[in-house]
Amino acid sequence: MFVGYPIGIFFVVLCVLYCVKLITHQQEIINNVLKSGANSSLNVANIASELAASASEVNASAVEVASATNSVANESNEMMRASDEI
Repeated sequence: MFVGYPIGIFFVVLCVLYCVKLITHQQEIINNVLKSGANSSLNVANIASELAASASEVNASAVEVASATNSVANESNEMMRASDEI
């Protein structure tokens, strides 16, 4: 009867150690997923800021094109008035 107790305790200890090993492994996996998510989040934020900067540059270029077009239109109107006077 006393022989069975140490064997049972040994198996319980083995089961507990195995459960601890599984939990530790799952914790490592979760930590890796969180680190990957944090890196991805930073990359997306960097991409968003680059896109915003590019959009700002495109907007500035569009304003310059509109200004140049307006200037050409004004000069064309002045030339038309000058040719009407001639």
